[in-house]
Amino acid sequence: MLGKMIIATTITLLSGCATLIEGSTQNLTVSTMNDVKPEKTLCNITNEEGNWQTTGGNTSTVVHRDGNTMTVSCENDSQRGIAHLEPSFSSYYFIVDTLSCGVGLFVDATTNAFYTYPPTAIVGMHNKFNAPTEPPKPVVFDIPKLSPSK
Repeated sequence: MLGKMIIATTITLLSGCATLIEGSTQNLTVSTMNDVKPEKTLCNITNEEGNWQTTGGNTSTVVHRDGNTMTVSCENDSQRGIAHLEPSFSSYYFIVDTLSCGVGLFVDATTNAFYTYPPTAIVGMHNKFNAPTEPPKPVVFDIPKLSPSK
């Protein structure tokens, strides 16, 4: 009985809390806005952990967590759109791992379980034939100062 408790304690100390609870993957819903052909839209999802594909509209897929920006690019025969998702860092699990001898810190850092992307990527679709390559620059006007009349 004591041997089983020692094994269970060792496994707990050697595994990361975030990896056990959150895992190294998460669900991501891709929602395309102004999509005239969602059934023909293909979305590519990329981060440093891999590449995934899903269709447009409002679909979900499982992606690997990562501490870097995730890019979601969608395209059909007449439109395209792109979104960038920044992950958030869970300091809670970092503190718990540090207080539990720090061994779990290595596991969670390796699996990227400290990071979470927003649950939904909203990709604005634009006409790919007429869309400008860069967003328009703001127009700035100088307003002349009026002096009081005498």
